[in-house]
Parts: sequence; structure tokens; C-alpha cells
Amino acid sequence: MTLTTTSSGGTTTFGALTVTGNIQANNINATNGITGDTITVRLATVTANATIANATVTTANLGTTRTTTITTGSQATNGTLTGVWTQNGSGTANSISGTSMWITGGNLVISGGSPTLGIRTDNYYYANGVPVSFAGTYTNANVFDYMTGSNSVSRFGGAISVSSATTANITTGASGTAGQITGNWTLSGGSRLNATYADLAERFEADSYYDAGTVVELGGEKEITSVKYELSEDVFGVISQTAGYLMNSGAGDDITHPPVAMTGRVDVKVTGVVKKGQRLVSAGNGIARAAKKGEANSFNTIGRSLVDKLDDGVGTVLSIVMVSK
Repeated sequence: MTLTTTSSGGTTTFGALTVTGNIQANNINATNGITGDTITVRLATVTANATIANATVTTANLGTTRTTTITTGSQATNGTLTGVWTQNGSGTANSISGTSMWITGGNLVISGGSPTLGIRTDNYYYANGVPVSFAGTYTNANVFDYMTGSNSVSRFGGAISVSSATTANITTGASGTAGQITGNWTLSGGSRLNATYADLAERFEADSYYDAGTVVELGGEKEITSVKYELSEDVFGVISQTAGYLMNSGAGDDITHPPVAMTGRVDVKVTGVVKKGQRLVSAGNGIARAAKKGEANSFNTIGRSLVDKLDDGVGTVLSIVMVSK
């Protein structure tokens, strides 16, 4: 069939049409669809929807784009976002709700520009979600001093070096967690160290395990042993578990090197009735008793009871220990 030109308008209806060459037309209206290997157009206007399995676009001006993934193709391939962008999201990322952006790898680097660029936010948080507080009074001088000056942190990942620090609490995290202070320290005038407990103790090597309150003397196979004799003048101290200050602390543990209270408040094992204020002397076998009239002297007195004990059995009394050496 041959199509000829006409100066007038009209409508021609075809069945199946096969074109082996080219078609040039001012407009083509397709009621259902167009199928082909390639389509090259200068301009394309889509008034409804376009479903594209794979598209390579050199430049695109998009009003609104909805997608779950934007990628340059690989983590090592650079890309650029240009413009003023607002991130608006409140989803859950890595089990943290209310997250708008989550960076899983690499650094967030902000550089260049004038004035100096940085991060501005309403709130700052630690990695565990606890808010960071910057409460306090700041001046140019003290910000310089603690950020970049002589009091600043000298290095990270190791010891922190500061020439002066002011804080209300220094903690290892728990009362049972050991810590260490290194250096020669002096309390300034008017300052003091306050202790929860009230006895001064030192670790000594024992020839057996002795529990708290046991009265000991120097001797035995090691440095100390339980006091052996009644009214012994060899009494040296009392095993403590509440030392306010413990000397020789690195010598061992409570089994091999128990703390021996030599002065201060400490529970003492006693037998028999004890009245508040009575002097305590050795009853033998690591136990004390109340001194009878005329028995106590400066050598055999362990200390004085601070409480009453009204039964005849073995128990403990809080006492002030004042052992003569």
C-alpha cells in the first residue's frame, strides 16, 4: 500500500502495519502501547505513570522522587549532593527509634566554606543515648584552657593528662571495683579525706584463715597468728573487714594477708557478758572477754567495748581498739 500526501485532514485506519524503514511524523498517538528495542526522543512528556526497569539518565530535573536506595554503584565511588537539603525522618535504625539518618561506615567530614562550617543540633547524646550536658559558665579563657590550653586532654586511647581538674565525684563505677592513684599526693590546707569506716588496718601474712573479729598476736609460722593465752600481753590487733584506711594493701588478699586493725572502731569476738566501756583482754583462742577488776594493764588491753553484750555465749561487740605495741 502506498500512502500519499494530502493537504486536507483525514483519518486512515490500518490493521497490522509493518514498517521496515523510518517513520517521520509530527505526532503519534498510541491508545495502548509502544513496544520496541530502543526509542530516541528529544523531549518526552509522561502525563500519568512510567515504569522503567533500568534507566541511565545523564541529567534529570525531578520534582519528587520516592525510592528506598540511592547509590553511586559502590562504596568507593564518589557522588555529590548539591543544594540545601532537609532530612526528615523518625524511623527505627539499629533498634534506635526516632532516627532520621544512620551512618554505618566511614566518617562524617565537614570542611571548607566561609564562615567555618560545623554541626548544629538542638541536643547532643552519648552513644548509649544519654544526653550530653554542657551546663556551666564559659569564657574565652576557660574554653581555651580546657579545650586547647594547658589543661586540655593530651591524648586519647590511653591515660588522660591534665594539670588541674575540678569534679565532685571520681569513681571506678562500683564500691567493689578496684582503682589506682599513682603519685605523691598532699591534701591542701583545710582539706581532708573522709572514710565510711573507722579503723586503721594493715595487711599481715597469717598462718591460717582468720575471720573478722579474731584477736591476733605476732608470731606463728607466718607474721600473725590467733592469740593463744588468756590475759596475753602479746595481743597485736583484731582482724577487720571494714578498714577505713588499709595499708600494705597489695601484699595479698583477705585469706593470706588479712587486714589487722590496730586502732579505731572494729567488731571484736568476745565471750561472756560485756558492759559498754569495759576493757577487753584476751580469753585465748583468738577471742576476747571483759577484764575483771585489776586484770587490765597497758600491755594486755585490746580496747574498750562501745556496746553492751548481755549473753554468756560467743559474739561480737563494736569496740575501740587501742593495742599497745
